[in-house]
This record gives sequence, C-alpha cells and structure tokens, in this order.
Amino acid sequence: MEEWGLETRLKALVEEYFGGRGLEIVEYFCRIEGRTFALRILADRREGGISMDECAGANRELTRVIDAAFEGTGGLDYSLEVSSPGADRPLRIRSDFSRCRGALVHFFLKEPVGGKVEPEGTLKQVCEEYVEAEINGEAINVPFGIINMAKQVLNRNRE
Repeated sequence: MEEWGLETRLKALVEEYFGGRGLEIVEYFCRIEGRTFALRILADRREGGISMDECAGANRELTRVIDAAFEGTGGLDYSLEVSSPGADRPLRIRSDFSRCRGALVHFFLKEPVGGKVEPEGTLKQVCEEYVEAEINGEAINVPFGIINMAKQVLNRNRE
C-alpha cells in the first residue's frame, strides 16, 4: 500500500477510535521518519479535561487497534504518542473559541488586524464567520479565515 493510502487508513482508525469514546482530536500529526510512521495526537474531552492516565490508556488501546488493523499485511512500523493539549490548548475551531469566551486570547493571524499579526484581546463573542475580541479597548472582528491559531493566555509575568 502506498504511503498516502497508509496515512489515510491510519487517520481513519484514529478518528474512529477517539470519536467512539467521547474524545476529540485537538491536533493530529503524521509524518514519515525513515521507514516509520510517527503519529502524535493531542486529545481531549469535548468539554476539556483529559487525564494523563486516560492518555496512556488511549495510547495502549490505539496501539492494539492499529496493530490488529495491519496484522494481515505484515504489520506497520510506527511510533505513537497520545497526549493532552494541556492548559495552553490551541484554539482552532469555533467550539474551541466558544469555550474561552471572556478569556484573554493571543491570536496568530495570516494577515494583520488592527496593524498586528499577533494581537491579544479579550474574547467577547463567537459568530458564524468571525470572533469578536476587545483589543486595546476596541471591539474588533477577526474572521476565522485569517486565524492560523490562537491560544488562551493563562499566566503572564508582569514586571
């Protein structure tokens, strides 16, 4: 099977595994390193709060699922890492932003908004096409199409 077909099959197995357990994939990374597929998955509960024990269990169970799926083809050479996104979970989709309404958020944008490609502001509202944030005292609409990623600002060292 070609590498692309293997990657597609792996992703489908991972999505089916997590979807059936009330968990979501926050980030999925698959890369070929030599002859090995390196799989790194950040997983969380939809409402947030996956434990390290749950990650370890998911790692063990998903290993069994992948091994069983590729058993008839001689196996697959891969490494797997399932972990929690932690407190600085990236915000990428609407539901991520909704969870952080009222929080201070740092945006990483494809193009400037208010003269900045990395503005910070309080997330006020999540709409269909954009998020509204108060940035430097001004309400600014940030379209989803220009957001590479955002992160909630949890702790800031102030001097």
